[in-house]
Amino acid sequence: MDTQTQDVFNAFVHITDDAGYHHAFAPGDPIPGWARPRIGDHVVANGWVAEPDHVTDDLIAQAPGFTAFGNDVQEDVPEVQPPPTSGPGSNRGAWAEFAKAVGQPVTTGMSRQDIIDALIRNGHLTE
Repeated sequence: MDTQTQDVFNAFVHITDDAGYHHAFAPGDPIPGWARPRIGDHVVANGWVAEPDHVTDDLIAQAPGFTAFGNDVQEDVPEVQPPPTSGPGSNRGAWAEFAKAVGQPVTTGMSRQDIIDALIRNGHLTE
Protein backbone atom coordinates (compact mmCIF):
# COMPACT_ATOMS: atom_id res chain seq x y z
CA MET A 1 0.00 0.00 0.00
CA ASP A 2 1.39 3.41 -0.97
CA THR A 3 2.16 5.88 1.76
CA GLN A 4 3.21 9.45 1.41
CA THR A 5 4.89 11.98 3.65
CA GLN A 6 2.67 14.92 4.37
CA ASP A 7 2.24 17.72 6.86
CA VAL A 8 -0.71 16.96 9.11
CA PHE A 9 -2.22 18.54 12.20
CA ASN A 10 -1.05 17.18 15.55
CA ALA A 11 -3.87 18.87 17.48
CA PHE A 12 -7.50 19.86 17.11
CA VAL A 13 -7.54 23.16 15.21
CA HIS A 14 -10.25 25.60 14.11
CA ILE A 15 -9.38 27.98 11.24
CA THR A 16 -11.37 30.70 9.49
CA ASP A 17 -10.88 30.96 5.73
CA ASP A 18 -10.86 34.14 3.59
CA ALA A 19 -14.62 33.89 3.06
CA GLY A 20 -15.25 33.81 6.82
CA TYR A 21 -16.15 30.11 7.02
CA HIS A 22 -14.89 28.09 9.96
CA HIS A 23 -13.17 24.74 9.42
CA ALA A 24 -12.32 22.16 12.08
CA PHE A 25 -9.40 19.74 11.82
CA ALA A 26 -8.32 16.82 13.97
CA PRO A 27 -4.91 15.26 14.60
CA GLY A 28 -3.84 13.39 11.48
CA ASP A 29 -5.85 15.56 9.06
CA PRO A 30 -3.80 16.83 6.10
CA ILE A 31 -3.14 20.58 6.17
CA PRO A 32 -4.76 22.34 3.19
CA GLY A 33 -2.53 24.83 1.39
CA TRP A 34 -4.82 27.77 2.20
CA ALA A 35 -4.59 26.98 5.92
CA ARG A 36 -0.80 26.70 6.28
CA PRO A 37 -0.10 30.47 6.54
CA ARG A 38 -2.77 30.76 9.27
CA ILE A 39 -1.25 28.26 11.72
CA GLY A 40 1.85 27.98 13.84
CA ASP A 41 4.41 25.19 13.70
CA HIS A 42 3.25 23.98 17.12
CA VAL A 43 0.19 22.32 15.51
CA VAL A 44 2.08 20.75 12.58
CA ALA A 45 3.46 17.23 12.54
CA ASN A 46 6.06 17.71 9.78
CA GLY A 47 6.75 14.71 7.62
CA TRP A 48 4.48 12.34 9.51
CA VAL A 49 3.94 9.29 7.32
CA ALA A 50 0.33 8.23 6.95
CA GLU A 51 -1.88 6.52 4.44
CA PRO A 52 -4.16 9.39 3.39
CA ASP A 53 -7.39 7.38 3.30
CA HIS A 54 -6.57 5.11 6.20
CA VAL A 55 -5.68 7.21 9.24
CA THR A 56 -6.50 5.29 12.42
CA ASP A 57 -6.60 6.30 16.08
CA ASP A 58 -3.31 4.42 16.58
CA LEU A 59 -1.63 6.49 13.85
CA ILE A 60 -3.03 9.71 15.27
CA ALA A 61 -1.68 8.80 18.72
CA GLN A 62 1.79 8.40 17.14
CA ALA A 63 1.75 11.93 15.67
CA PRO A 64 4.50 14.07 17.22
CA GLY A 65 3.06 16.34 19.87
CA PHE A 66 -0.25 14.49 20.13
CA THR A 67 -1.69 14.30 23.63
CA ALA A 68 -4.73 12.14 24.31
CA PHE A 69 -7.38 13.56 26.60
CA GLY A 70 -11.07 13.23 27.36
CA ASN A 71 -13.38 10.39 26.45
CA ASP A 72 -13.61 8.82 23.03
CA VAL A 73 -17.24 9.83 22.57
CA GLN A 74 -18.45 9.94 19.02
CA GLU A 75 -21.71 11.73 18.48
CA ASP A 76 -24.00 10.82 15.63
CA VAL A 77 -23.90 13.76 13.26
CA PRO A 78 -26.68 13.70 10.69
CA GLU A 79 -25.53 13.92 7.10
CA VAL A 80 -26.59 17.17 5.47
CA GLN A 81 -28.87 16.57 2.50
CA PRO A 82 -29.04 18.93 -0.48
CA PRO A 83 -32.30 20.74 -1.15
CA PRO A 84 -34.49 19.68 -4.07
CA THR A 85 -33.50 20.95 -7.52
CA SER A 86 -37.02 22.07 -8.35
CA GLY A 87 -40.28 22.84 -6.57
CA PRO A 88 -40.75 23.89 -2.94
CA GLY A 89 -37.51 24.28 -0.99
CA SER A 90 -35.31 24.60 -4.08
CA ASN A 91 -34.69 28.37 -3.84
CA ARG A 92 -31.35 30.17 -3.69
CA GLY A 93 -31.56 30.55 0.11
CA ALA A 94 -31.92 26.81 0.61
CA TRP A 95 -28.93 26.12 -1.66
CA ALA A 96 -26.85 28.82 0.05
CA GLU A 97 -27.63 27.28 3.46
CA PHE A 98 -26.67 23.80 2.21
CA ALA A 99 -23.44 25.20 0.71
CA LYS A 100 -22.52 26.83 4.02
CA ALA A 101 -23.20 23.57 5.88
CA VAL A 102 -20.73 21.66 3.67
CA GLY A 103 -18.08 24.41 3.74
CA GLN A 104 -18.65 25.86 0.27
CA PRO A 105 -18.20 29.65 0.21
CA VAL A 106 -21.14 31.61 -1.25
CA THR A 107 -21.01 35.28 -2.21
CA THR A 108 -23.98 37.62 -2.51
CA GLY A 109 -23.56 37.84 -6.30
CA MET A 110 -23.97 34.09 -6.81
CA SER A 111 -27.20 32.83 -8.31
CA ARG A 112 -28.84 29.57 -7.28
CA GLN A 113 -27.30 27.88 -10.33
CA ASP A 114 -23.87 29.40 -9.55
CA ILE A 115 -24.06 27.84 -6.07
CA ILE A 116 -25.06 24.43 -7.46
CA ASP A 117 -22.26 24.61 -10.06
CA ALA A 118 -19.69 25.47 -7.37
CA LEU A 119 -20.91 22.57 -5.20
CA ILE A 120 -20.51 20.17 -8.13
CA ARG A 121 -17.12 21.59 -9.13
CA ASN A 122 -15.77 21.19 -5.59
CA GLY A 123 -17.09 17.68 -5.02
CA HIS A 124 -19.86 18.53 -2.52
CA LEU A 125 -22.57 17.44 -4.94
CA THR A 126 -22.87 15.10 -7.89
CA GLU A 127 -24.72 16.07 -11.04
